[in-house]
Amino acid sequence: MESQPLVLLWPTDFPIYTQKFGERPEVYSKFGLPGHEGVDLRAKEGSFVYACADGIVTNVGWKNPDHPYGYAIRIAHKRIDGEYLTVYAHLMDNSARVQVGQEVRAGQLIARADSTGNVTGAHLHLSLKKRGATNGGYGELIDPEPFLVMPNRKNMPDRLIG
Repeated sequence: MESQPLVLLWPTDFPIYTQKFGERPEVYSKFGLPGHEGVDLRAKEGSFVYACADGIVTNVGWKNPDHPYGYAIRIAHKRIDGEYLTVYAHLMDNSARVQVGQEVRAGQLIARADSTGNVTGAHLHLSLKKRGATNGGYGELIDPEPFLVMPNRKNMPDRLIG
């Protein structure tokens, strides 16, 4: 896949944030986090979830039964300034339209939204991580909001009110 600057297409059909990066540190401190480590986006139960960028699927399914992400998909993205990972969490169990090792394109349907894992309702949790220098894993959490752009999808509503 060709390297280019990081741009993330909005991964749902609902252009609304329900929780932003870093919010509610009082809740996330009990998990050793300074705040919400991704963004939550509106996604009704069963609605489509799309890949944000071209990449390779590295994980599909349940990391373990008690993981707060629930059913999730991870996609690795190589870019000019390094390697990134997007995580799509709280997906509908067994709704993946992709498999580990598969190459995906930006805007490709990858799964359906739900409320698996540690949540109170259906939505999409999107995390963005950069490969860290400390242990070679994906450790540096990044706010995905500055990189998100609205795609030109036929079924994307013009504007939805929160």
